Amino acid sequence: MRYQVVEMPPNSTQGYRPYGGALQFWRCKEHECLIAGPAETGKTLVALQKLDALGWKYPRFRGLIVRKSYQSAVNSVIQTYLKKVIGAWDGRTGRFDSAKSPVKSFGGERPEWFAYPNGSRIVV
Repeated sequence: MRYQVVEMPPNSTQGYRPYGGALQFWRCKEHECLIAGPAETGKTLVALQKLDALGWKYPRFRGLIVRKSYQSAVNSVIQTYLKKVIGAWDGRTGRFDSAKSPVKSFGGERPEWFAYPNGSRIVV
């Protein structure tokens, strides 16, 4: 099965669209990019969306999700990644379904890494 990365046109209303500081983070081209701010402002989501986009754009890309503890990552970041970032749109239910994603997780309910069809890998 072949997959293709499709970039949305700038005026599109579809897909993820960052604003404010999240947009600055999304556009950052440095080797290290940091984002800070109050809770519930989209920092985790923009970081995961960018990591996912890089995984699709660059075959054999290696990315890393880091939190103070692995348990913290599993309870928060990984749940966001599974429910809001990876997955395929299910028109029947009207939501993303990570089970239909071409991105495969390894490690069961506590994923240790995610493998993309193009050879990219994101490690937790």
